[in-house]
Amino acid sequence: MKVTLPKNYKEYYTIYQVEQMKAVIAAEKDDEETIKGWAEYAVNEALKDDPHYIVEVYKATAETCLNNKVWNAYGEDTGIVDVWIEAVAETSEGFVKVGAYLSDIWQSGAVDYRNRLYVEKYSRA
Repeated sequence: MKVTLPKNYKEYYTIYQVEQMKAVIAAEKDDEETIKGWAEYAVNEALKDDPHYIVEVYKATAETCLNNKVWNAYGEDTGIVDVWIEAVAETSEGFVKVGAYLSDIWQSGAVDYRNRLYVEKYSRA
C-alpha cells in the first residue's frame, strides 16, 4: 500500500517523528491490501447502523499522522505514528466522506470505533 508523508510535514513534525513516519511507510509497502480496500472497511463501519450500503469507493488516500492511542503498531520504534485513511464513496442513498486511523480499521468487527471516525454524509434530495 502506498502511504505518503503529509504536506508541509517539515512545519509540524520533529526529525525523529519523520524518521518514524518513514519506517511506517516502509512497513506498509509490504501490505497486500489496497488503500481502497481498507477504506471500504472504514465506510462499512460508518454505515453500520444505516440501511445504506457501499456502491463504490471513488477516492482513497493514506498518509502518516500521529495517534496517541497507538504505540509501536507498525514495528519497533514507530511510536505513536499511525496511518490516516481518507475516502469518498458512493452509497445507495448518496455519498459519504470518511476518515479513519488504519490501526482502528484493523479492529473492524472486533471493536466499535465509530466514535473515532470522521464522517460526512451527503444524501439525495
